Amino acid sequence: MRDEVQISVSDRGRGIDAEDLAHIFEPFYRGRYALDRQIHGNGLGLSLVQRIARAFGATKTPEAFLFDKDGKLVYHGAIDDSQDQGKVEAPYLKNALDSVVAGKEVAVKETKSIGCGIKFRS
Repeated sequence: MRDEVQISVSDRGRGIDAEDLAHIFEPFYRGRYALDRQIHGNGLGLSLVQRIARAFGATKTPEAFLFDKDGKLVYHGAIDDSQDQGKVEAPYLKNALDSVVAGKEVAVKETKSIGCGIKFRS
Protein backbone atom coordinates (compact mmCIF):
# COMPACT_ATOMS: atom_id res chain seq x y z
CA MET A 1 0.00 0.00 0.00
CA ARG A 2 1.33 3.45 -0.90
CA ASP A 3 1.85 5.91 1.90
CA GLU A 4 1.05 9.08 0.01
CA VAL A 5 -1.74 10.77 -1.89
CA GLN A 6 -1.08 13.27 -4.64
CA ILE A 7 -3.73 15.61 -5.96
CA SER A 8 -3.16 17.76 -9.00
CA VAL A 9 -5.55 20.20 -10.63
CA SER A 10 -4.83 22.16 -13.77
CA ASP A 11 -6.79 24.29 -16.18
CA ARG A 12 -5.39 24.85 -19.62
CA GLY A 13 -8.67 26.05 -21.07
CA ARG A 14 -9.08 29.21 -23.09
CA GLY A 15 -12.11 30.32 -21.15
CA ILE A 16 -15.76 30.40 -22.15
CA ASP A 17 -17.02 32.65 -24.91
CA ALA A 18 -19.69 35.11 -23.75
CA GLU A 19 -22.19 33.70 -26.28
CA ASP A 20 -21.89 30.25 -24.69
CA LEU A 21 -22.33 31.24 -21.02
CA ALA A 22 -26.11 30.82 -20.98
CA HIS A 23 -25.76 27.19 -22.14
CA ILE A 24 -22.72 25.76 -20.37
CA PHE A 25 -24.71 23.78 -17.79
CA GLU A 26 -26.93 22.10 -20.41
CA PRO A 27 -26.08 18.41 -20.83
CA PHE A 28 -24.09 17.70 -24.02
CA TYR A 29 -23.66 21.40 -24.82
CA ARG A 30 -20.29 22.19 -26.31
CA GLY A 31 -19.21 25.70 -27.16
CA ARG A 32 -19.70 26.85 -30.70
CA TYR A 33 -15.95 26.80 -31.31
CA ALA A 34 -15.16 23.48 -29.63
CA LEU A 35 -14.61 21.62 -32.88
CA ASP A 36 -12.62 24.42 -34.51
CA ARG A 37 -10.33 24.61 -31.48
CA GLN A 38 -10.08 20.80 -31.28
CA ILE A 39 -11.44 20.75 -27.73
CA HIS A 40 -12.24 17.17 -26.78
CA GLY A 41 -15.15 16.10 -24.63
CA ASN A 42 -18.85 15.38 -24.75
CA GLY A 43 -20.29 18.42 -22.99
CA LEU A 44 -21.24 16.64 -19.76
CA GLY A 45 -18.64 18.02 -17.34
CA LEU A 46 -20.33 21.12 -15.94
CA SER A 47 -23.77 19.55 -16.04
CA LEU A 48 -22.58 16.58 -13.98
CA VAL A 49 -20.55 18.69 -11.56
CA GLN A 50 -23.57 20.87 -10.84
CA ARG A 51 -25.75 17.81 -10.19
CA ILE A 52 -23.16 16.24 -7.91
CA ALA A 53 -22.61 19.48 -5.98
CA ARG A 54 -26.37 19.81 -5.44
CA ALA A 55 -26.68 16.15 -4.38
CA PHE A 56 -23.99 16.57 -1.72
CA GLY A 57 -25.33 19.90 -0.53
CA ALA A 58 -22.24 21.89 -1.48
CA THR A 59 -22.65 25.58 -0.69
CA LYS A 60 -19.12 27.02 -1.00
CA THR A 61 -16.21 26.78 -3.37
CA PRO A 62 -13.89 25.19 -2.51
CA GLU A 63 -15.69 22.65 -0.34
CA ALA A 64 -14.07 19.27 0.27
CA PHE A 65 -15.83 15.90 0.41
CA LEU A 66 -13.52 12.97 1.27
CA PHE A 67 -14.69 9.38 1.03
CA ASP A 68 -12.96 6.26 2.26
CA LYS A 69 -12.39 3.12 0.16
CA ASP A 70 -15.91 1.92 0.97
CA GLY A 71 -17.53 5.11 -0.30
CA LYS A 72 -18.33 6.42 3.20
CA LEU A 73 -18.07 10.20 3.66
CA VAL A 74 -15.31 10.67 6.26
CA TYR A 75 -14.64 14.40 5.97
CA HIS A 76 -16.64 17.38 4.74
CA GLY A 77 -15.66 21.02 4.90
CA ALA A 78 -12.79 23.42 4.39
CA ILE A 79 -9.42 22.50 2.96
CA ASP A 80 -7.75 24.33 5.84
CA ASP A 81 -8.38 27.12 8.35
CA SER A 82 -7.17 30.11 6.32
CA GLN A 83 -7.63 31.69 2.92
CA ASP A 84 -4.01 32.85 3.23
CA GLN A 85 -1.70 29.90 2.58
CA GLY A 86 1.01 31.43 4.77
CA LYS A 87 -1.31 31.50 7.78
CA VAL A 88 -2.61 27.92 7.71
CA GLU A 89 -2.51 26.36 11.16
CA ALA A 90 -4.95 23.48 10.65
CA PRO A 91 -4.68 21.64 7.31
CA TYR A 92 -8.02 19.83 7.75
CA LEU A 93 -8.16 18.01 4.41
CA LYS A 94 -4.51 16.94 4.51
CA ASN A 95 -4.96 15.58 8.02
CA ALA A 96 -8.07 13.68 6.95
CA LEU A 97 -6.27 12.27 3.89
CA ASP A 98 -3.32 11.20 6.05
CA SER A 99 -5.73 9.37 8.39
CA VAL A 100 -7.53 7.61 5.54
CA VAL A 101 -4.25 6.52 3.90
CA ALA A 102 -3.01 5.22 7.28
CA GLY A 103 -6.26 3.30 7.81
CA LYS A 104 -7.17 5.39 10.85
CA GLU A 105 -10.38 7.17 11.78
CA VAL A 106 -10.57 10.81 10.74
CA ALA A 107 -10.46 12.92 13.92
CA VAL A 108 -12.11 16.09 12.56
CA LYS A 109 -15.01 14.93 10.40
CA GLU A 110 -16.57 18.28 9.55
CA THR A 111 -15.55 21.93 9.42
CA LYS A 112 -17.19 25.08 8.13
CA SER A 113 -16.26 25.70 4.50
CA ILE A 114 -14.53 28.97 3.69
CA GLY A 115 -15.03 30.50 0.27
CA CYS A 116 -17.44 31.96 -2.22
CA GLY A 117 -21.06 30.86 -2.27
CA ILE A 118 -22.17 28.60 -5.10
CA LYS A 119 -24.89 29.98 -7.38
CA PHE A 120 -26.52 27.08 -9.20
CA ARG A 121 -28.15 27.47 -12.59
CA SER A 122 -31.67 26.12 -12.72
